[in-house]
Amino acid sequence: MQNRDIPAIMASSAASRFHHDALIHLVGHGYGAEPPTVDDAFGRVSYTQFEFLHAQQRAKRTKGRFKTQVIFAEDGCTRNTPPEERDLPRDAAHPAPTTYQSERHSLQDAWRVYLKSAGHLRHPAASDTDLDLQLNKLNNEFDKLRSGFRLWQKVVLIGLLIVVAGVAEILWRQKLNQDRTDREAAVAAAEREQQEQE
Repeated sequence: MQNRDIPAIMASSAASRFHHDALIHLVGHGYGAEPPTVDDAFGRVSYTQFEFLHAQQRAKRTKGRFKTQVIFAEDGCTRNTPPEERDLPRDAAHPAPTTYQSERHSLQDAWRVYLKSAGHLRHPAASDTDLDLQLNKLNNEFDKLRSGFRLWQKVVLIGLLIVVAGVAEILWRQKLNQDRTDREAAVAAAEREQQEQE
């Protein structure tokens, strides 16, 4: 795979994951991994940032039917990596690990500022408890979306059943008409045959 194919693959992968009605973007202090090349549409972004920006585009295309939610996981939330190890290069032989780390911290800080200044609805989570509460709150909102989707599914199913029943009735009536026509033709043929024999 060539590097230039990665943004297209990411977009395709992100699109395939967006079969739901929303995306929750958890924003911490770590930048994370990024594609080896700068994306033409979004510039230099991490994979997580790319996914969010792609979701934002989808939200615009669907006129708000697709929702994006941002949760800022602050310092009180549990991390999978200690702050001093966050965003270090994977290659232990990297010539300037501190510079690499500092650059990524700056990129993530800029992302956080961007999200705060962009006016996007965001939810702060100062602790793990806050994070759980925010996720539960969003889950309740998503339950409402799912309920609406289930209602739509039921309406479509009922509509399909009505169409199938209508088609079945038409076919049944055609079969009855064909049977009646066949019987009438058989009776007429029998009558002609009897007349010919007399």
